[in-house]
Amino acid sequence: MLYAAGGLALKTGQHVRVEVPAAANDDPAPDGDYGTCVPAGKQLHPLRRKAIELARSQVGLVNATKYERKGWERQAEYQKIGYPTCSLDPNNWQTKKNFEWCGVFCAWALVSAGVTTKTWSEQGIPKGEKAPRNMKDMFPMRNLFPAGVRDAELPNITPGDVLILNEYYHHMLCAKRSGSEIVVIQGNGVCEAITEKSVSFGKMQAYFHVMDEDYV
Repeated sequence: MLYAAGGLALKTGQHVRVEVPAAANDDPAPDGDYGTCVPAGKQLHPLRRKAIELARSQVGLVNATKYERKGWERQAEYQKIGYPTCSLDPNNWQTKKNFEWCGVFCAWALVSAGVTTKTWSEQGIPKGEKAPRNMKDMFPMRNLFPAGVRDAELPNITPGDVLILNEYYHHMLCAKRSGSEIVVIQGNGVCEAITEKSVSFGKMQAYFHVMDEDYV
C-alpha cells in the first residue's frame, strides 16, 4: 500500500497527481504594487519602495478640525525631519497649523527612507507679491534633487517621485503608475489629512525625479 500527500491510501500501480505549491515570493512588494511602469524583470529601487511605504504608513494618522488636532505629534515630526531649519516651534501643531506642509511631508518620507539627506528649504515669494504661474524655479524642494524639476516628461514619472499639481502647487508622492493613471500619497489634504488617491496627468504641472536610480 502506498500513501500520497495528505495520507491518502493508493493501490499499487495507481497514479496520482500531487500539486507542488509555488515557492513563496520573498519580495516584500511585488512589481505590480507599483504599476505597469516597472519594466519586466525589474524591481522598483529599494529606497523608492521605502519612501512610499513610510508615507503610506501615515495614512489616516492626521486629521485637524476646529475641535481636535489629531496626529499633531506626527506633523511636528515631519517638520523636525523634513524642514529642520524652520524657526516655528514644532509644538505649535498642537493648536494650529505652522505652514502648508504637503511638500515637507514628502521631504520627511524621502529623508527618512535614505533617498536624500537634504531637507526642505525656504525660498518664499516676497511679501505682498503674487505667485507667478510657473513656479518651478521657486520650489524649495528643488534643492533636494540634482535632477531638478521636470515638466515635459510626465510620462516618465517613477513611483517615489514628487508630483506637483497645477492647483495650489500641491506636492504629492507618487505611489503607483500604470500608463497615465497615477496613485499618490499626499499630506495636508482636506482637514490636513494624509490620504492615498488617484490623480491624472492633466492635473499636474511638473515633478521631481528624486534619484537617478529607478529600478534594479
